[in-house]
Amino acid sequence: MARVVITQKSLAPQGALRGFGDARHGAWVLFAGAVRGSENGRPLRAIRYQAYVPMARKVLETVASRAERKFNARVALLHRHGRVPVKGISLLVACATAHRADAFAAARWVVEQVKKDAPFWKIDFEGDSRS
Repeated sequence: MARVVITQKSLAPQGALRGFGDARHGAWVLFAGAVRGSENGRPLRAIRYQAYVPMARKVLETVASRAERKFNARVALLHRHGRVPVKGISLLVACATAHRADAFAAARWVVEQVKKDAPFWKIDFEGDSRS
């Protein structure tokens, strides 16, 4: 069963992998999406993400469950909201399957679906005061 977490706390890869996979899974893929140091050429210190958490949780659960069925995978999907500093992780996706091609395909599919469907918005770009 997929694990979905939405939090304002920092995300770390080991959090996505905790209790993950089983003996059927020979391939694990972990994707981490982090805040870049610039947006449209402007230096940044942080981005603030807003989410409608009840709806976001349902969307993430649906995406993760669909991926598990589609790719015969185990999925963990963690998304952050609130202030995320540069280099801070805002999205973690872990997919475990029997073989690597399916694990990579599942992880990419999950990331694309989250970007397309999940109600998370970048609402504030905290600029670097040195610029």
